[in-house]
Amino acid sequence: MNHIINNQRGSLVLWAAIAIPLLLILAALMLDTGRFLIARAQLQTLVDASSLAGAMTAEVIPEKEVQTVTDDAGNPIGIEEKITGYHIEIDTEKAKEAALKTALLNGSPSFWANQGGYFTLDETPDAEKAGWEGYPVGEDSYYTRARVWMKPGFFAPVLRSFSDSNHVPIYIDSTSRAFFVNPTE
Repeated sequence: MNHIINNQRGSLVLWAAIAIPLLLILAALMLDTGRFLIARAQLQTLVDASSLAGAMTAEVIPEKEVQTVTDDAGNPIGIEEKITGYHIEIDTEKAKEAALKTALLNGSPSFWANQGGYFTLDETPDAEKAGWEGYPVGEDSYYTRARVWMKPGFFAPVLRSFSDSNHVPIYIDSTSRAFFVNPTE
């Protein structure tokens, strides 16, 4: 075995010339993937927190039944209110304000710019643009969604060869639901 390696001068240089670029490409791929996963986790936190903030603005409204109280002779002597149940309502403007403030605290546009991405709270996200949006769903839930455009980093030339875009989109949505627990039960 030893004589085989001795007879092949320069084989180590050849292996190094092949292995080092492959290792560098693999390291670059891991760095880009890690950056995208961190950005996705941060965006998930932003969307979850803002949908929860919107749902937390819900108000519990008691459903009442009014009955007239009478004496033994049948004459009305008063009115009795009886709570028959509860329902939850989310005020659209109040919820959006709370969700927007929370989204700003959890991932401002300047944070994303420092990460090599583009994000705004002023636009509605779609296939062509980054943005954030939140609105009530039904009486008791709040939905938010956000999209960030991230620069690809080391693999920008590869991305440009496959698409017209210079960015990688990251899209997340979340729904939070408010509910009421009756303390008397």
